Amino acid sequence: MLVPYSWLKEYVDLQEDVNQVAELLQQIGIPVENVERQGPDVQNVLTCKITKIEPHPDADRLRVCQVELDGGRTLQIVTAAFNARADQYTAVAVHGAVLADGTKIKKGKMRGVLSEGMFCGADSVGFDIAQVPEELREGILDLQVQLPEGSEIPLGRPITEVLPICEDVLVLESFANRPDQLSILGIARELAAKLERPLHMPETLDEGGACPVSADSVDIRDPEACPRYIARYIDDVQIAPAPSWMVRRLEAAGMRGVNNVVDITNYVMLETGQPLHAFDRDRVAQDKIIVRRTAAGEKLDTLDGEQRELPENAIVIADPEKIIGVAGVMGGLNSEITESTKRLVLESASFDCGSIRRASLRLGLRTESSKRFEKGMDIARADFGSRRAAYLLAKYAGRAVPGCVEQGCSAPEPRRVTLRPSRVAAVLGVEIPREQALHYLEALGFSCEETSQDLLTLTVPSYRQDISEEVDLIEEIARFYGYDNLPNTIPDNGHNSVADSDNIDGFMRIMAVCLGLTEVITPSLHSRELGAKYRVPEGMLTIMNPLSEEQRCLRTYLYPALGEVIVRNHNNRNDDMRIFEISRVYIPKADGTADEQRHLGIALSYAGADFFALKGITEHMAASLHQTFVYRPCCRPFLHPGRGADITLPDGTVLGWIGELHPSLLSELGLESPIIAAEFNLELMRGMDEMANFEPFSSQPAVERDLAFVVDEKLLAGDVEAVLRKSCGKLLQSVTCFDVFRSLALGAGKKSLAFRLVLQSFDATLTDAEIQKTVTRCVKAVERELNGQLRS
Repeated sequence: MLVPYSWLKEYVDLQEDVNQVAELLQQIGIPVENVERQGPDVQNVLTCKITKIEPHPDADRLRVCQVELDGGRTLQIVTAAFNARADQYTAVAVHGAVLADGTKIKKGKMRGVLSEGMFCGADSVGFDIAQVPEELREGILDLQVQLPEGSEIPLGRPITEVLPICEDVLVLESFANRPDQLSILGIARELAAKLERPLHMPETLDEGGACPVSADSVDIRDPEACPRYIARYIDDVQIAPAPSWMVRRLEAAGMRGVNNVVDITNYVMLETGQPLHAFDRDRVAQDKIIVRRTAAGEKLDTLDGEQRELPENAIVIADPEKIIGVAGVMGGLNSEITESTKRLVLESASFDCGSIRRASLRLGLRTESSKRFEKGMDIARADFGSRRAAYLLAKYAGRAVPGCVEQGCSAPEPRRVTLRPSRVAAVLGVEIPREQALHYLEALGFSCEETSQDLLTLTVPSYRQDISEEVDLIEEIARFYGYDNLPNTIPDNGHNSVADSDNIDGFMRIMAVCLGLTEVITPSLHSRELGAKYRVPEGMLTIMNPLSEEQRCLRTYLYPALGEVIVRNHNNRNDDMRIFEISRVYIPKADGTADEQRHLGIALSYAGADFFALKGITEHMAASLHQTFVYRPCCRPFLHPGRGADITLPDGTVLGWIGELHPSLLSELGLESPIIAAEFNLELMRGMDEMANFEPFSSQPAVERDLAFVVDEKLLAGDVEAVLRKSCGKLLQSVTCFDVFRSLALGAGKKSLAFRLVLQSFDATLTDAEIQKTVTRCVKAVERELNGQLRS
């Protein structure tokens, strides 16, 4: 939604600039996408007063003027303007100024007399000449005529601050549940509440007298489709251009000017949020409005010049002879306002939001009106919008007939919602005084009818259809208290673990998301062909009567479905995939039944992904579980030879596997990037998610020692690491394998593994003797248990 800043200021006293207002709106939860500056880029054009005029000594058509700026500054301007006069307030482009058409002004001499700038006319500063009165189109600006009578004209101010040449426009995002924010008044109401300033409501028509039109001139044949319809009558209409200020505001808000009647209905819609439509009363048969549903095959020539076949069961406005408009979407050409229009029927109604949405979708026609009706309208707003439009029409277009015809239900009884101050503190985590919370709600239009120390009963204003329960009121309090003022607290779930002991699923899900993975959900059934393609070992359970062949087999692994997700995304040019799934697999048992297990599957596929990228993720998970994972080479038919491993605990329990999918499989899938996958049996990991207890840290200095061992080629680094951990005892803080080296000089079938030991005591600084004793014990343990040799 586009909100012109000058229009917003009409309803709230704003001393803040547009960027400060944008920040305030962000603070109360109204997203500001952008702040745009509309209009010409006029620079260094200032207001001034002509104090003295003398003839040019060397040119009959030129005159020399002395002008006054702010602070006693004066300039000399040479001009040929016929309408320049002493004591006139006008605009001067000083040295370095840029005009609306891009012309740059600099001081110079005119027939030998210094001129320090140039007086500006309406076109020079960017006024649309068509919107300037004819008598003011020539010559220099006369600010005493351009501005309302009695306006104070400051000197030396940029002309853009004095005249509506440029407009700052707030580009706001609207929410589906906040139709009240699709209006200038709705935004102003929120700002007024935030700034604790009054909201200035626009003038409306005072009702008086009975309407001369009979009540049955409006016939609602489907009350559910149209719960309220107000028809107001305007006579003695004179079709003309709308006031220039109104047209400028409409254009700044993204709508074009048409004529005074159409522009007023659009203006009120943007101002109040109530869509309106004006029919030429003389083109409405029998002076009767009928609101009904369409039958099959009905057509209408809409205002955009298109003939449209109307969807069946759509809401339309008709007379006894024809359809004259699609309710809430667009009117028909057969009742449009033309230059010959003399009488109007002004429609202000409430329509079923679902019906309007469906009609707009089927017609492929979405308008500013339908956009508002789709979100649900406040029934009470129909009367306010009608009276506001009638006031403007009577002022700028014709004469409003007293009274109106209103059919349907009146505004419903307001909702009442109870609020417990204690609940506010429980939800927000901060004590907000009861009086302060009530103040925020009253500023937004809520009224408190019954109060006690522990319970408030609040009446919800009709325009806040999104408020239905206590938590909605708490959200309003949070918005105006300030989200930035809410404390950062960790929820207390009353347990000593991150999750319950049997909720390893939830713990691993949180870990996976924190590590940058995206959760997916895939079907538990797949085809035989998919299992064969992904080299799934034989023995899958099958369904006797599947819905289709694609759903015959119960899965035993998660990785085939994850692979299919990656393939689909690659085909749609999404080449950065980091996904996981936690779900059941079904392992066949000897008796023909299935052992249901919960598995965690992870798959990576992006430029640069490799085995060690996923191993880093699994290692982080191990650390979070306070476990040590051991990786042992494995041979699985779906994994790349030499790039796969079983993930085990130190006691040999196999938790799962990790590796790169087989290159021939990737070729069949049509992928150039590898897929790195891992899968865990979560049933074996239950109880590992205990919260870590605090352990005191040592204040003593740590010591690092690097040891390289020549070992058998087939020996795993993890086996050496396990021996080192056992040998160092409590002094070992960490051990890391940081290098693998192979050379014929080491001997056939040998390799070198280098480890970094970090040793630290909790009691005192380690002596050289203690360090050497620990290192010697480690070296002897590797020699004894693994037949390794310390590399010299």
